[in-house]
Amino acid sequence: MEWQVLLEIILVHNRDDWRQVSLVCKEWLLAESETMSCMSVLSYAVEPRILSRRCPNVKVLKIKGDNKVKLGSKATPWIQEITNLGALKSLEFSEMEVSDNDLHILATSKLGKLEALELYGCYGFSTDGLLSIAKHCKNLEKLVLDASSLLVKDGEWLHQISVHNHSLKVLNFHLIPNIQFNTQDLEAVAKNCPLNSLKIGLVDMLELNGFFTAAHKLQQFFGGSFSTDVNRSQDMYRFIKLPSTLCGLGNFYMKPCDMALLSPFADRIQYLDLRFALLGLNDQCHLLQTTPNLEVLELFTDIQDQVLRVIAKSCKKLKQLRILLGPDMKISRRFTQKGLISISQGCHELECIEVYILTIKNEALQIMGENLKNLSEFRLTLTSYKKEDKALPLDHGVRALLMGCTKMRKFKLYLREGDLTDVGRNMSVSTVKM
Repeated sequence: MEWQVLLEIILVHNRDDWRQVSLVCKEWLLAESETMSCMSVLSYAVEPRILSRRCPNVKVLKIKGDNKVKLGSKATPWIQEITNLGALKSLEFSEMEVSDNDLHILATSKLGKLEALELYGCYGFSTDGLLSIAKHCKNLEKLVLDASSLLVKDGEWLHQISVHNHSLKVLNFHLIPNIQFNTQDLEAVAKNCPLNSLKIGLVDMLELNGFFTAAHKLQQFFGGSFSTDVNRSQDMYRFIKLPSTLCGLGNFYMKPCDMALLSPFADRIQYLDLRFALLGLNDQCHLLQTTPNLEVLELFTDIQDQVLRVIAKSCKKLKQLRILLGPDMKISRRFTQKGLISISQGCHELECIEVYILTIKNEALQIMGENLKNLSEFRLTLTSYKKEDKALPLDHGVRALLMGCTKMRKFKLYLREGDLTDVGRNMSVSTVKM
């Protein structure tokens, strides 16, 4: 039987619904296994050996570990099983222990034609493992090492990518301490590959001038740093010319005098990461007033409500907002639910909100539910241990948010004891289709 034909006949296109159909009989279970192209797995919840039996034709595989759960966090047994998946094109590990040998086996197996390899927050490997990937995975279009902990020996891995690879579109080694590479290799990658997204670490922007000149297709650039010397010249970086194709940006230590670099294309910016910028209140507001097409914004929790009011007024196309804890783990008391209310009333296209805040009331959650009809992902963390809000619990607010946001698929609340009762918890479980 042609399983894909069966899939079309019964008109089930949602993967969650198709899993339910697979329970009907063995024939339909086999059909679901044969046609499954994407799979996400918790490494500590299932056996690796189920992969080739459960989804032999999977093309996109995501395996998530947990640094708190040591059992099942090793990638080795998964790698051994993964090499049997001949159709696999994209592999992602998150919070897993990955060895150099794992990467070597992966690179030299029949998966050498892998198109995407993503390692988020992984550990246990070195640049030797990356060297194997660079030499053998010549069709790689996406390489992500974001926030991974690895032993840095040299930068030969990037040189090998610049020599062997002509397909790379996304390269990410952001937030990796002491990562080594030659900027000339980065420039060669830009010349030889259709690179459209680059995330790197602390490299002075002046050293990247050649790369920017070569990167004709670059759309997103995150990383690169400006000098923190208080005595440096105000126009030290004025000769840098960023690619005209750029629409996503985030730099380390950007000061008000460096904002002129953004002026030529500010109205085209769709993705902006201001977490590591050294901009005061007025500078943040001024910059955000010039980005009407902004869709994704990341900030630290040292902001103020005034910034959020500017966003609500100027960034009507905003779809994702993340307000995250900074290295100092502090949250400004001038960042309150009033700012979130302004965002809810001004940015109606929001699809994702992730925010850390001291406290919140039912009122704010209710207003979100009334205004954010496209919201599908919501993550809220309350960090204050003092119950400053006497209008607890948050049951009514949670109910109003979930009833109003009918597209909600991912919903996470990290609250204090007593902030939510069984009424609110049951509402969350029954409403959100995970």
